[in-house]
Amino acid sequence: MKPLDSALFWIEFVMRHKGAAHLRTESDRLPWYSYHSVDVMLFLAGITLLIFMTFAALWDVAVVHRILLNKTN
Repeated sequence: MKPLDSALFWIEFVMRHKGAAHLRTESDRLPWYSYHSVDVMLFLAGITLLIFMTFAALWDVAVVHRILLNKTN
């Protein structure tokens, strides 16, 4: 059997049996939010927001503390 005949046989075999499930990618079965990594992006955005809010709060405390020190002097 020639290589071309073997390749044609297997192509036709796959077509007859409606594809090869073991060769399909798993991304076909993922929900859209996992496929596009929305859950990861939201997690990273939440962590970034948490860090930003922490620094903003610390900055406010430092500014208020500096103002109070200037008033007492």
